[in-house]
Amino acid sequence: MPYATVSKFRRGIFTLALCAGAFGVSLSASAQSKLPKCTAENISKQCFGVITAPDGNRYIGEMKGGKANGKGALIFTDGKKYEGQFRDGAPNGKGTITHPDGESYTGNFKDGKKSGQGKLVAADGKLYVGQFKGDVPHGKGAVTMPDGKKFSGNFVDGELAVKPKASGAAQSEQKGPKDGLPACDVSLATPWKHCVGALKFPNGDLYTGEFRDGKATGRGAITFASGGRYVGEFRDGVRHGKGTFTIANGESYSGEFVKGRIVGKGAYTFPDGKKYVGEFRDGRPHGKGILSLPNGASYRGEFQNGEPNGQGTMTFPDGQSQTGLFKAGKYQPQ
Repeated sequence: MPYATVSKFRRGIFTLALCAGAFGVSLSASAQSKLPKCTAENISKQCFGVITAPDGNRYIGEMKGGKANGKGALIFTDGKKYEGQFRDGAPNGKGTITHPDGESYTGNFKDGKKSGQGKLVAADGKLYVGQFKGDVPHGKGAVTMPDGKKFSGNFVDGELAVKPKASGAAQSEQKGPKDGLPACDVSLATPWKHCVGALKFPNGDLYTGEFRDGKATGRGAITFASGGRYVGEFRDGVRHGKGTFTIANGESYSGEFVKGRIVGKGAYTFPDGKKYVGEFRDGRPHGKGILSLPNGASYRGEFQNGEPNGQGTMTFPDGQSQTGLFKAGKYQPQ
């Protein structure tokens, strides 16, 4: 199964063994807790104190058995700081770690590692909210990029599993992304050269499919927040090639697109039952085509700007017909 790296988020297990015999214990901080201040006599019990390690790292908080146990804060010489719950000298439970470069994590820890539900903000502004395991995103989660783009799904060992595909009738009409393409690197550290991925826009639109040089190019599908959906070919981030566009009100178009516009040959079905098959320009019938009406009438001939215009034949429900010149949708008798 292909995966995409979610981000180069910092990993880091940390454990501080607090032994009263090894470090100097300051008793002045005991006023910050209801627990008794740590002494040589009660160090094996629950108490409160301050410990400075030989490397300069400093712990302030609750202790038991000479180790951090309970609520406390661990301040590192490099500027990192952890505040939260400890067990046996390591972060366990809820807590927050901040880095001098701006990266921060708030959530659950287990044995000094990010584990369970949490929120991670990277130094470059990326945001991940979801599940963690072994210090990295693992399980359900979502990444929000600094520009508002979103990625969500299941993460495995810090990577987003991407398996985009069309669904329903659209799947049977259009081929899915090419097999064998790698999943896109969600970190966006480099442009998406040629890969398969999923991209959610700030307005709620969701694209799944092929990317090339950072843009939707190839086969894919976009679901609009307004309820519409397009399945087909893309180029440089817009609909280009053959595809099917369905609107929430029941209208649908299947045919050719050029630079995001309906241009070329295709078929358009309207909510009231009308159907046009033929040539289009800028989203409207233009050129030769056939317009069929729900009552059985039809027009076959030339269109201009969405209306019968030019030579054509109008056939009525009773079988009678008019052949000749049409202008602005009306027959021009000779």
